[in-house]
Amino acid sequence: MYKEDDIKIREAQESDADLYFDWVNDEAVRENSFVSEAVLYENHLEWFRTRLSDSYTFMYVFEIDDLPVGQVRFERGKITLIDISLDREFRGKGLGSLIISLAVKRYFKQSGDNNPVTAYIKSGNAPSVLAFARAGFYDLGEDIVNGIRCRKLQFYNSPNS
Repeated sequence: MYKEDDIKIREAQESDADLYFDWVNDEAVRENSFVSEAVLYENHLEWFRTRLSDSYTFMYVFEIDDLPVGQVRFERGKITLIDISLDREFRGKGLGSLIISLAVKRYFKQSGDNNPVTAYIKSGNAPSVLAFARAGFYDLGEDIVNGIRCRKLQFYNSPNS
């Protein structure tokens, strides 16, 4: 079982584009995404560069022993959305909730945002719902995103976090 001290968190950088591309096109990631088609490399590069330069997007890479194990992205808009993906070699090891928790703390500290963070998780993705719940997210029930049934979970920042 991993501990907080085992994990290094850093901001994503342009050299991470290929890493993110591999993660986004992982079969399980596509299956659990609200858009299941594979992502084309050219489209990914444009999206990635845009996100990196967007002051309303916060992208973090997590590493263990200098190996990238996953990413968390926050996008601020009318609501703040969270997205996570773990490298396939690190799934099922209890790492998801720890990474989500660390990311949320970092996000609130760095952004100064106090609005809730919202996760939409496709119905049937019980491991993700559990990981978010273990990280302190509240399950607000079912919702529909892009015509797809999902769970809506939210995390509320507290001044003592």
